[in-house]
Amino acid sequence: MSDGDKTKLGIFGTIIIALFAIVVVGGVIVVLVGIETIQPGEAGIVFDKQKGVIEDRPLLKGWHWVNPVTKDLYVFDTKIQKKTLLLTAASLDSQIVTTEVTLNYQILATDWIWLIQEVGDMDLITLKIVDPQMKETLKASTAMFKGERLIPDRELVKMEVTDKLTKSLLKSRISVTEVSLTDFEFDEDYQNAIERKQVASQDVLTAENRLMEERIFADIIIVKSEAEAQAISNVGRAVAENPAIIDLEKIKRWDGIVSQYSVSIGSESGLSGLILNPPVPAST
Repeated sequence: MSDGDKTKLGIFGTIIIALFAIVVVGGVIVVLVGIETIQPGEAGIVFDKQKGVIEDRPLLKGWHWVNPVTKDLYVFDTKIQKKTLLLTAASLDSQIVTTEVTLNYQILATDWIWLIQEVGDMDLITLKIVDPQMKETLKASTAMFKGERLIPDRELVKMEVTDKLTKSLLKSRISVTEVSLTDFEFDEDYQNAIERKQVASQDVLTAENRLMEERIFADIIIVKSEAEAQAISNVGRAVAENPAIIDLEKIKRWDGIVSQYSVSIGSESGLSGLILNPPVPAST
């Protein structure tokens, strides 16, 4: 073998070794780059670029390897999310009311797959589903109550909003955990009218309570008087039917002391005077 052939073989070997080294290093890099970590409260959604589809199994917390050449990984939040909107709606009697609605909701890992395929990412889900449903639900719920009843019946309104919102968002694979409403606010004139009516209603209630107390007190006096009159009537009837009752009452009230009386007879005129002797206690 000539020196030229040896040189060519050496160059070729060097190239082979270099290519092998590149492949090995590239493989190591691919392996290292493909290692992904999914934290608690997250879901990993894998998109297969070769097939153009989303894999139907989400990646849950832990270490995962995703081929960075053929697949893309998208990480989404599965923890409870919070959305607050200041919304305006109308009551049953067409009064404009403003309130702050706060929605707590959650999207599970498997539901993320469906939502991404049907709607898109979180921004699109909020824009197309969450916000519109919050607005429509509040409008539908406040339209069931008169304006003056929205404040005292706020818990009922909240229950109505929660029920409607839970059912509507569940169709989009979104789970509602809690809904809260702040105080309802109306325009100044209507707000003042409501307050005046509430004060007037309270005054009427106070007056009604006072009148009821007076009636009860009067009824007590009447009943007591009627009872006393009936008792006197019963006593009178009893005495008329049995005069001995008077003697019985005297005996009951006797204090045990006997009063003595003596009569002196005059020699000329007969009965001359009445002499009262001191009372003598009855012998026991």
